[in-house]
Amino acid sequence: MKVMKNSPAEAAGLIPEDDYLLGIMNFGYSDLDDLCSFLDLLPECEIKTIELFVYNKKTQKIRYAFMTPNKDWGGGGHLGIEFGTGYLNRMPDY
Repeated sequence: MKVMKNSPAEAAGLIPEDDYLLGIMNFGYSDLDDLCSFLDLLPECEIKTIELFVYNKKTQKIRYAFMTPNKDWGGGGHLGIEFGTGYLNRMPDY
């Protein structure tokens, strides 16, 4: 995934090209449309911070990252992440 400069994702410490978003605590999604729908509902739910499960390919470990989504951060979307999908964007096999 790509992390945009000065975005909520960058503030949360996500590492471009090395990190993979595995999930969000207490929310299951099957595709990017589900994730976007969830993010659109956050202001109505008064959820300020979300807990992410993130895999890093260099450390080969899963960690937690806390992020405050914000659609007004100055770029596109709520997170400032450009997701890649498909075969070339799969997590590495070790």
